[in-house]
Amino acid sequence: MKSMHHKDDIIRKAEKKVKDKKDFAMHLGIYFVVMAFLFWINWMFSPSIWWAFFPLFGWGIGIVAHYISVYGLFGIGSTDWEQRELEKEIMILDQDRSRSDSKETLELKQKIELEDEWDEGDFV
Repeated sequence: MKSMHHKDDIIRKAEKKVKDKKDFAMHLGIYFVVMAFLFWINWMFSPSIWWAFFPLFGWGIGIVAHYISVYGLFGIGSTDWEQRELEKEIMILDQDRSRSDSKETLELKQKIELEDEWDEGDFV
C-alpha cells in the first residue's frame, strides 16, 4: 500500500516537472515572437530611438528567472538537486555518528583495560 502511494507521488512530481518545462517552452516562444514584433515596429516607425531593448531586457530577466525556477542554476535548486544534497548530508551525518560511536567504544575499551590492571590494594 505504501509503495503505491509512493509511486503516485512520483508520477505527480513527474507530471508537474513536465508541465513546468512545457510552460517555460511556451513562455520562451511567446517572448521571441513578441520581441521580433516589437523590434519590427521599432524599426518601421521610430528607427532613430531603439526603445525595443527596454522590454527585451526587462522581460529577459523574467525569462531567466523562469528558467532557473524550472531547471535550476547549474542544477542547483531543482528537486533532484535537493534530493541528492539531502542524501549526501544524511550520509555525512551517519558517517560522523559512526565515527563518534567507534571513538567512544575505543575509549570505553581503554578505560576497561585500565580498570582491569588495578587491584583493590592499589586504592588508598
